[in-house]
This record gives sequence, structure tokens and C-alpha cells, in this order.
Amino acid sequence: MLDMLGELAKRLSPVLVVEDEELLRLYAADLLKEAGFEVVPAADADDALRVMASRPDIRVLFTDVQLPGAFDGMELARRVHEQWPLVLLLITSGGVKPAENEIFDKGHFLPKPYTGDDVMREIDDLARGRRAREKQPAELAAGTREAVEKARPCATFRARSDVRLIIFR
Repeated sequence: MLDMLGELAKRLSPVLVVEDEELLRLYAADLLKEAGFEVVPAADADDALRVMASRPDIRVLFTDVQLPGAFDGMELARRVHEQWPLVLLLITSGGVKPAENEIFDKGHFLPKPYTGDDVMREIDDLARGRRAREKQPAELAAGTREAVEKARPCATFRARSDVRLIIFR
């Protein structure tokens, strides 16, 4: 188990922990550090965006939904996803539970209170989901290639010398 956590921490460090309540931010940071993750803390969304701009190596955003300031954790997750689409999104809250379709890029929601095992499981699931989604285009491309090779064209048009349109039944 420790080997798996160490490998996960190597691949997915650092983690940006965004929590306005200092004790909860320290708790989350300690859980992640004990598992071998590098942790970068932030108290609000504005601070988190400054960290993201200065730390392109951030791999996971772990944010509370309810944050003080100009925007909340959901808006932070949306902005992070738009600017840094490879960052995994883990959203938490003790009150507000966002709908699944409100969390960008197949991010996960983790209700408070949570344990270290809960956090590690969610981060591992996020990483597994990302790897599966990254494999899909290659698999789809291979499947498309096979389908095209088996299909019989019924018409071919040459629009320009460098473009050919083939219509299949």
C-alpha cells in the first residue's frame, strides 16, 4: 500500500490545497504530506490562481466549494480547467454538494468530513480515470481505421489535388 501511495505521490505532486479554514487546510496538507505528496496551500481562489500561474507543475487541485473572495471553489475549478486542462480536480464541501455535471473534466466530489484514505482513493480514481480517457482516442482511432479498411467505398470525389472525399455505405 505504501509503495502504491509513494508512486501516486511521485506522479501527482504537487497538490494545490485551497481551503479558507486554516485548521482544515493544515489537516488536508498533513494527510497528503504523510502520503508523500508535495503540498502547496492557498486560502482563497485568488491566491490559488496566483499559485497556478507561478507553479505550472501543479497536478491536482483540491478545493473547498465555499471560499471567501470574488469567486468560489466551483468557479476556481472551472478556471483552472480552462487554463490548465491536465490538472485533476477534487472538490470538497461540508455543506454544498455540486451536481456531477457541475464538476469539470470528470472531477470528483469528496464530502467533509473525510479521512486520509478517502483523499488518496479519490486522487487515485481521478488518475485512473484520466489514464483511461487518454487511451480512448488511440483506441477509437484504431477502431475507425479498422472500420474504414473493411468498408467499401461507393463514391470518391477529388475536391482539390490534395483533398479526397470517400463516401462509404
